[in-house]
Amino acid sequence: MRRPPTLAILPSLRAIRLDDDRVVLSRRFVAGMQAFQRFWDGRVMCIIEPAPPSTLETNLDRTLSGDNYEVDPAELPFELVVLDFQDLRFATELARADVASAAVYYRHNHVSAVGRKVGTAVVYASEYTLRTRLQIARADIKSPVRLAKRVAWELNQERLHRESLRLAQGLHANGVPTFEVYRDLTPNSMLYFDGRLSDDMLIDKRVLEARIHGLLGGRPLRLAWHGRLNRMKGSDQLVLVGKHLRQLGVDFTLEIFGGGVLEDELRETIQREQLQDHVKLMGFWDFKALAEYTQKNHDLWVCCHPQGDPSGAYLETLGNGLPIVGYANEALAGILSRVNAGRVVPIYHAESLAKLIRDVSRKRRQLAEWARTAVSFARNHTFDKSFERRIQHYARVRDQYPKP
Repeated sequence: MRRPPTLAILPSLRAIRLDDDRVVLSRRFVAGMQAFQRFWDGRVMCIIEPAPPSTLETNLDRTLSGDNYEVDPAELPFELVVLDFQDLRFATELARADVASAAVYYRHNHVSAVGRKVGTAVVYASEYTLRTRLQIARADIKSPVRLAKRVAWELNQERLHRESLRLAQGLHANGVPTFEVYRDLTPNSMLYFDGRLSDDMLIDKRVLEARIHGLLGGRPLRLAWHGRLNRMKGSDQLVLVGKHLRQLGVDFTLEIFGGGVLEDELRETIQREQLQDHVKLMGFWDFKALAEYTQKNHDLWVCCHPQGDPSGAYLETLGNGLPIVGYANEALAGILSRVNAGRVVPIYHAESLAKLIRDVSRKRRQLAEWARTAVSFARNHTFDKSFERRIQHYARVRDQYPKP
């Protein structure tokens, strides 16, 4: 009797191992592992690297991605192996899997080579192109010397990433940019769009049509954006777009959801420019509550991301029935190349974006069609459907490369 196949997940985030053998994990990560367990037709294990307990005080968000809790590994519905990937025991643990999911990430560059040695098929997951990684570096690093070192490091990492992909058996590309860049490096590449929107959270057709009815009736255009309020996400550009919209005579409101380092600065700018009647900071909202509110109260999502982070917000926004206009970063331009549900302008051209919004406001039937198209596209790429396709892809790779 054939043993159940084993899928190993190797995340780029880490676990914090406490003195009593309990670990600190991200709830969102555990939910993702439970989804793997639900869809995979065999065993699921996770090999995760440790982080020191001091991380709880110094850099927890970056290490785990937030929303964290302590848990006994024995209580998890999947096997958890906490192990440094450079440890000599790593090959032994990887050999237990039929197929492994790794990340295009500097700590995982050797995984496909190890997989070849132990007979485990490796499928990499990619999110950021070299271009996007360099954009993020330029946004984060102000020192020219440090930036030059980071650029050199990223260029070398890109070489190593490509070498590791050539040894791998597959690729899951989150978003169009890395799919186009890496697709030919592995024999089995697939494109998917990450997002948290489940099938039952898609906007109801009656809600969408009621909103469109009001839009076509000529009411003010209701704009929205949500995310972290920092320059990497371009939130500093939103008020500038609002200023240009007022100058263009557009009747609009813009609601900005989220928080971050720029919150006070944005509030001061809104007051200084006397935009209080048009632009409002709404604070943090629960994901589901925000989706329900957006579906009823917004017409268009304004995205000023200057870099190509394949944000799940794109797909989630389309599923809420909102077209997207914004800056032509790789990720947004990529998804809009696959669905006619918005338009882009050059990055940091706030006035051009305002003019685009003005033109869209004058063509509301087009905006209505974009909204319907957005939902149709999102319906085929919900979390459930995308996850199931990824699992099916792992299974095909497993069958194509059976363990000796």
